[in-house]
Amino acid sequence: MTEKLKAVLSKMQEEHNFQLGDIVQWKPNAKNRLLPLYSQPVIIVDYVPDLVDPKELSDSMHFRENIELCIGLLDADDNFICFWVDKDRMEPYQP
Repeated sequence: MTEKLKAVLSKMQEEHNFQLGDIVQWKPNAKNRLLPLYSQPVIIVDYVPDLVDPKELSDSMHFRENIELCIGLLDADDNFICFWVDKDRMEPYQP
């Protein structure tokens, strides 16, 4: 178990130079939101470096989490919806 924790941390620390319009997905073991699903392609809509949600309480798993990437996806009804996520949890999309 400790080796898996170290491997996940190492993967989370991998940096990617994302650009607006890039297609990305969750890194393995990094999903901390209901959407997007694992392996679901999403598009980068906006990037704000070092953005942190000030409303998150200290007992929340999202407390002081960077949410610098705005990603867009098509939901089940083909509506385009956007979410803010931590860029360190995303990687280039691999179909």
